[in-house]
Amino acid sequence: MQKLILILFTLFIIQMKAQVLNGKIIDSNTKLPLESASVFVENSSIATMSKKDGTFQIDLRGLKNNVVIDYVGYVTYLIPKEDLNNPNLTIFLKPSDENLAEMIIHKSPFSRKEMMECFKKYFLGTTPNGKGCKILNEDDIVLYYDLRTFTLRAEASEPIVIENKNLGYKIRFVLEEFQANFNARSLEFFNYKGSSFFGYSSYTDVSSNEKSVKHKRKKTYENGIPFFLKALATDELQANNIVFYLGPLPTDEKEFFKSEENDEGYTIQVLKMPMKKVPDASKLPKKDGRFVIVAGQEGPTKEVPTNLNVLQSKTKNQSIVQLNSEQIQIDKNGNLLYPSQVFFGGFFGDLKLGDMLPVDYEYIK
Repeated sequence: MQKLILILFTLFIIQMKAQVLNGKIIDSNTKLPLESASVFVENSSIATMSKKDGTFQIDLRGLKNNVVIDYVGYVTYLIPKEDLNNPNLTIFLKPSDENLAEMIIHKSPFSRKEMMECFKKYFLGTTPNGKGCKILNEDDIVLYYDLRTFTLRAEASEPIVIENKNLGYKIRFVLEEFQANFNARSLEFFNYKGSSFFGYSSYTDVSSNEKSVKHKRKKTYENGIPFFLKALATDELQANNIVFYLGPLPTDEKEFFKSEENDEGYTIQVLKMPMKKVPDASKLPKKDGRFVIVAGQEGPTKEVPTNLNVLQSKTKNQSIVQLNSEQIQIDKNGNLLYPSQVFFGGFFGDLKLGDMLPVDYEYIK
């Protein structure tokens, strides 16, 4: 009897934690149901497809990410987080009237092959994981170079399908925006300023549970941003040989951050912004309209915001952390819930899609 009670109690808990979303997908013009629309939890391995009558059911498994509806020829739809508690949704998809070919209004100074190589470099990455990725539908990607801003841009009318051999995933990526910026009319690295991309990914595990793939996933997670942020939130930076630096000197992270656990994961409160001293010419004394500098005497200074540096001692990887908000919110695995709250440079900034894991990846030490 005790075992039966325990089983029933366990099932009750599982049902309480499960969050099943039911909905129906309809063409906004014809009001007809859409079959085989892709429905997935943003940047995760949780996905399904709509049935013949347009209905779908998906278990969110406690994730708070947006649910994405994608269907070829229609505008991608994001179910707002506040609607995830609605047990029955009706979603009207709008047909897309965008013709990507019409967006290219001038001849590119570079060949498609050159632009594709550049796109893959800053979309997939140049790490072993990034180089191990293969785009299976390159023809669906439209590339064009903006001569006014020296920017390579990319669009895709269908999800980009990527095979990540190292990590054992097949990824469908709905590309919303990609750009790589340069200082001149060039695609060369010495003119490279920076790049960014935005979209929604859905992961399928194709690894057959291989040990080597599990090991690579673990190492990828341990070298990535989610592991670092969770270590910061749980006071495990020192245990994982991760050190903050302010300028050339190590600094105590507790001086800048305070964390607390919540239902979604963790909130990392920024106690104060990192600052550095720089010369303040406006406070120098003047004589006859000219600034006076006394040899051997330190001039006036002022404090300005700066970035923190992060050193991963084991790997010697160095990264830059730029704080853009008074708090950083992450989920239980360390994934950013609001990516604009903090930007990364250095090693972390160079990690692209090839080094990203689904948000529901389960890390085991």
